[in-house]
Amino acid sequence: MEIEKIKNNSFIFSTKQDKFEILKSLNQKSLFLNLFFFNMFHNFLDFNHAYYFYLLEHFSIKLDLSNRLKAYLPYIDITKNYQSNKLKQLVDIKNELLEHEIIDSSLLDCFEGKTIYTINQMPIASFIKAKEVINLPLEKQSLNPIKLYKTDSYLEASYCVYELVIQLLRDRVSINDIVILNSSSEDDYNLLKIFSDAFVPVTINKSVKLNSYPEVIKLQRILQNEGFIASKNYLNNLVKSKKDGIYLSSLIQIYNNYLDKDLEKNPDVLMAILNNHTISQKRYTDCINVYPIDDFSYSPEKHYILMNYSDNSLPKTATNSHYLSKEDLKEIDYLEDTLLNEYYHLYYSNLIRNIEHLSLVFTNFTEEENRIATLDLKREITEEDYQYIVKDFTYLNALTQLEFAKTNYDFKTFFLRHQNYNNLYFDFHRLIKNYSHDFTGIQRSDLFALLKKNPSITAYKLETYMDCQFQFLLKNLLKLEPFETSISQYLGTLTHKVLEAFTLDTSVDYYKLVDEDKDFPEEFHYKEQVFKTAIKKELDVLLKIIGDFHQQTAFKKILLEYPFRFPFKHDQDFEISGIIDKVMIRVGEDLREYVVLIDYKLGDKDFSLDKFEKDQQLQLPLYLYAYQNLNDSKVIPVGFFYQKTSIGRYNFEAEAVLKNYRMKGVALEDKEILSSFNPELENLEGISITSKGKLSSRSRLVTDSGFTEIYDSIEEKIIEMIRSLKLGEFAINPSPAYGSRKDSKSCEYCSFAGICYNKNRKAEVKE
Repeated sequence: MEIEKIKNNSFIFSTKQDKFEILKSLNQKSLFLNLFFFNMFHNFLDFNHAYYFYLLEHFSIKLDLSNRLKAYLPYIDITKNYQSNKLKQLVDIKNELLEHEIIDSSLLDCFEGKTIYTINQMPIASFIKAKEVINLPLEKQSLNPIKLYKTDSYLEASYCVYELVIQLLRDRVSINDIVILNSSSEDDYNLLKIFSDAFVPVTINKSVKLNSYPEVIKLQRILQNEGFIASKNYLNNLVKSKKDGIYLSSLIQIYNNYLDKDLEKNPDVLMAILNNHTISQKRYTDCINVYPIDDFSYSPEKHYILMNYSDNSLPKTATNSHYLSKEDLKEIDYLEDTLLNEYYHLYYSNLIRNIEHLSLVFTNFTEEENRIATLDLKREITEEDYQYIVKDFTYLNALTQLEFAKTNYDFKTFFLRHQNYNNLYFDFHRLIKNYSHDFTGIQRSDLFALLKKNPSITAYKLETYMDCQFQFLLKNLLKLEPFETSISQYLGTLTHKVLEAFTLDTSVDYYKLVDEDKDFPEEFHYKEQVFKTAIKKELDVLLKIIGDFHQQTAFKKILLEYPFRFPFKHDQDFEISGIIDKVMIRVGEDLREYVVLIDYKLGDKDFSLDKFEKDQQLQLPLYLYAYQNLNDSKVIPVGFFYQKTSIGRYNFEAEAVLKNYRMKGVALEDKEILSSFNPELENLEGISITSKGKLSSRSRLVTDSGFTEIYDSIEEKIIEMIRSLKLGEFAINPSPAYGSRKDSKSCEYCSFAGICYNKNRKAEVKE
């Protein structure tokens, strides 16, 4: 590279590796210049602490989308009149952010009239108005031949790397001069296991999620359950304890970056910040170092082993799922993905061809799935098919244990004693432990601490405990299951929102509610418009049926999102809580309330008394129990139902549509009252009037005393659950699989199959 062309106070656009090469070259030539380095992803707008909170409060934009908008805002010209609504909104957002000094664009003014140097054709964003852009090539070419090893699996690739490292160590290469690049997370797992078994130190130098540390997980639970102030107190105690945690400085920085009043008012934003934050690991010496290919400092003395040398890994490609459409991106002159991909191909070719001591590892599946990378290295490459073979000697302790397992099996099964059995038995028999398929208990102090933090009994918790006590412990007390957004969750939440708005005002513009909703899961953003179009079509049908029903029913008083929380009368340590989607009430002449409870469900769900007696389908009975406890002197239960909120598979004939949306549950066996709720009973599943003028269904009808029995039964189930919780009963006891089902209903969607090993075999614990 022609270093002399770079002048003092110059602006240079380069990668991190190229920056180090430039500084190294300047140092070798004794040139000391004041330089300003940037890359193509630098934002160039300075965002202050109020950014996330302002967008949430004034534009209802959550943190994930706020982060994505940061990339677009520098391209937005607030003086232009854009065509699309999204760009117009971005103009409004940028105007307000500038007006309230939440963003600062002064850095962009520094480029005006200046010369910019771009290294190896790194693209420059259109909003940077420089006098000229000069490309400086930074190319070095090693002439050393490269050996490429082809393997048939990820595990075999890790063994290949292991053997290459061992050979380098035998050749007296220092362990500090051996570097592994471009490994996947699966590779990292295999490498750590193999090298640990061989007692060869290795360090994975990759950024990790802040919330992967136990102390941070505990802080998040405190934030979620007790609020911001309690989480801040916990952080202060961590600081006072002088724990040497790499996570601690990052936590302190996050809490100091924002105002306490903003974090206290918006704990969900703080939770999202903690979830998204990554930190760099400590760098160690005297070990094999594993680095991402985008984050290492090249040294010609070191030996590099580059894994995953395939076209689906190198070069990396720009395949962003943009919030803006292609037309919007073109209108603001956003950096095109094709331009970025051309640059990536050139950059990675230059980077890899420069490495003096290099070995490549390629994992081959099929010709269609992946191929050897197409980078132009301009070097001699020889290929070798690698196959792992267990050697007579091994550094791997695990392989010797495996040999003992084989000889021990032969001896106990066939009474066949191998020649080396005695030696292996002496070394390894103490390591064998038989697996016990039981939960061995929990310390009582820990148990009561967990119950004190989680004193509420909800319908979901009650059903989970009855389905499998062990699953309840992991999910609801230890909270080991991470919260993940999904399209189904989004659809359910949005449908609830629209139904509530429509019930309050039938003239509501529900298309607008759908269009303006911004909670669609970010990872599925490319599907958003498809689902929103489908939602509108479903709502056209559903809202007409519900609107007609509301006009006909005599149950005109409607309570939406009815919350309840009250101490359980049989044990004040616990409380009953939840939210009923819809309560419909008719006040009788005796001033007593005739009540129907409705819960919205995205998919099909039904209630039967038989399942209820078997400790299943407990949600609606718990709602009845809660509502009667809060209004016991006036309530006459008329029924409780599930109301489906999605179309499902059916034709669009009127009868088929109506049948799909019929409410499913049980109702009071009283023709007059039921008819006042639904005159023709056409909105109720399985309940009708016969030709003789009587109610036809017995399985879906209960008497006054029947509702009393349901009330008493659900109360007994709650009492039994609390008794069992206090005794620490968390057995692995899933409900039995039935019929031709392979899985128990309890196990079907369980995230903890790897712990209890009950999934995919019929449960036989419960009768």
